[in-house]
Amino acid sequence: MTPSIFARQPLALRKTAIVLIAALILMWFDSKNSEWFNPVRSTSHAAMQPIYELSLLPSYAKHWAGGSLQSKEALRRENMQLKSQLIHAQAKLQQQDYILAQNARLQGILSTTKPEQFDLNLAQVIGTDTNLLRQIVVLNKGVQDGVQVGQTVIDEDGILGQIICLSQYQSPTIDY
Repeated sequence: MTPSIFARQPLALRKTAIVLIAALILMWFDSKNSEWFNPVRSTSHAAMQPIYELSLLPSYAKHWAGGSLQSKEALRRENMQLKSQLIHAQAKLQQQDYILAQNARLQGILSTTKPEQFDLNLAQVIGTDTNLLRQIVVLNKGVQDGVQVGQTVIDEDGILGQIICLSQYQSPTIDY
């Protein structure tokens, strides 16, 4: 009896060939009716899951390290941006505090004056005095129009002066 070619090969090669042939037969049966192998397939997937997880550990570690370094830099940038926004917000808050204080001061001034002093009287300049020490302007409104000594006279540029004396129909003012 002559030894066959298969018998002369090493044992490991024979085992590999047998396993490959069995795998091919099982794949052929699986392609014909896959319902038979569902329990085996799910059990083998469950058994291989730890190996899959271990093989992904280097990728997870790289992703985690890159993400933590990147997130630290992103946090630094966000922190700097938020500090800048805080400085701007504090500056605006100081401006608003100043405006509120000024508003309160102006409200105080308004509340100390008599309401009738804010009645608007439109008047025309009808004359001027050429006194070198002070400038006097004469308006066409007087006591009959409700003008009083001490009232402020304004024009389109701001405060013009103050009523210093009155007559029935005229009121001279001093120009500052």
